[in-house]
Amino acid sequence: MSKQAMSESQSTVQAEPMIQVRNLKTYYPGGGLIADEPVKAVDGVSFDIKKGETLGLVGESGCGKSTLGRTLVQLEDATAGASRFQKPDVVEQMANTYGRRTVDLREVYADNDAVELVTKLFADGVQPKAVAPDRGWEDVDPDEIDAADFVQQTDLDVSDVIDQGFGPKLGLFDQKDFVFIEEGRIENGVYDVDRGYIDVTAAPARALKRLRGRQLGIVFQDPESSLNDRMTVGEIIREPLDVHGWGTPRERRERVRELLETVGLRPEHYYRYPHQFSGGQRQRVGIARSLALEPDFLVLDEPVSALDVSVQAKILNLLEDLQKEFGLTYLFIAHDLSVVRHICDRVAVMYLGNLMEIGPTDGLFENPGNPYTHSLLSAIPEPDPSASKDRITLRGTPPSPRDPPIGCPFSTRCPVKIRPDEYEHIDDDIWQRVEVFREVIRERTRADRSLTDHARELLGRSTRFSDVTEITDELFGDVDVPSEVAEHIREAASFVEKGHDNKARKYLFDQFGSICDTDRPKHYGVSDDGRTSFCHRHVDRYEDPAPEFEKLKQ
Repeated sequence: MSKQAMSESQSTVQAEPMIQVRNLKTYYPGGGLIADEPVKAVDGVSFDIKKGETLGLVGESGCGKSTLGRTLVQLEDATAGASRFQKPDVVEQMANTYGRRTVDLREVYADNDAVELVTKLFADGVQPKAVAPDRGWEDVDPDEIDAADFVQQTDLDVSDVIDQGFGPKLGLFDQKDFVFIEEGRIENGVYDVDRGYIDVTAAPARALKRLRGRQLGIVFQDPESSLNDRMTVGEIIREPLDVHGWGTPRERRERVRELLETVGLRPEHYYRYPHQFSGGQRQRVGIARSLALEPDFLVLDEPVSALDVSVQAKILNLLEDLQKEFGLTYLFIAHDLSVVRHICDRVAVMYLGNLMEIGPTDGLFENPGNPYTHSLLSAIPEPDPSASKDRITLRGTPPSPRDPPIGCPFSTRCPVKIRPDEYEHIDDDIWQRVEVFREVIRERTRADRSLTDHARELLGRSTRFSDVTEITDELFGDVDVPSEVAEHIREAASFVEKGHDNKARKYLFDQFGSICDTDRPKHYGVSDDGRTSFCHRHVDRYEDPAPEFEKLKQ
């Protein structure tokens, strides 16, 4: 949202969240003949979007941004977690329509005790870190802790247990229940809801049909492929109205003409086809279609990335005007960070299916907390070609979402990764080469091996994955490697030569792994405005990322 629009919506943004995302995961099954690991496109994200707010979602290609946006409107099925839509009148309508799938959470809270619920979870082998993520219980076994002490130290209550998705497992409600009431009344079997939510990820098809278009909408990235070339613009925009049986045919046609005018097109465009429009005009058609049923929340999936700069500005101004006119709430997915800074109230930074940092836009751009955010912002081009800028160049490519790091997701590329204490004295250049060697071995374990390669390995014959000498010579041949490092490099190389790439990977992990490799970080508060960062460097014993980046410049 622009600075002009920001002041006008300040009171709105302070409202209750309209969208609550809790531990959301979207995995795609592997289906491989040799390996069957799922693709973890979205891997346990949690955040809120307040009514009238624009939340920007940024990150490099393949990090899961579009998948997350599509999951929020259930164009992709969630593997776990919840996406909650909160609007009392809609929740009330759903509760009175789907009474058998409605849960009165006040009864659940009153009839259950957090200690008893946690005791059951621990008895079933659920790890403490799954019950209370981001609260410092990553390495604790459930048999080693008393449930009452755990609940007291984590300040856990029944709602927290439900937030982590354990409601059905504990029998608090059924897996198919999707309407939840937190405040309200029921008289003669009729609900009067003051506060509650709809779990969109659990909603049945009929309920989703009602929610999509009326409450939840999406503007797709490509304004060309998202429009049907065989339909006129009028038919495209009218389609949601037809599907939901809105008004009479005459009223629908009038509604379409109103929408065309709203997005800056003319009524006579009703009978034209998409190919007769420019890219910017086609995107306006897509926006008009998404507004047909006056939804409350829109996912804007890179709505201006395919447009030239002058058209981008017009579309962005249109989106801001529509937000003010209709009170819309946006999830704005984009690559262009300058656009995000212009239009968004808050920004979430995503990497490898995880949220690395989230908070108000100005604070995040002026004083980033997470190493990945530092790296991302350093890539913003300067309009002055003569201006110098210290860019942070990340090594390699993101790990495969089939095989993400078990610790921090950014650990394989982080320029300020924490070292093990025993290697603090090692020269920076040597350590960088060690990290590259580890990543090369990691890549080898992930590389697609043919059935022939597997057969040759079982027979003890050489394969295209066998030779590691060239790698070690290239990385370490021109430097003097300390003996305490060299011996481990040689040992790992010997495992590779014998065809045991996974043993080499584990050996290097055991010898050179730090807290960044072994433990998932939690979201630490990094500012007074509520911004959080997913990084171990915010623990008191370590230096914050910003001073470490300053050292790299020296």
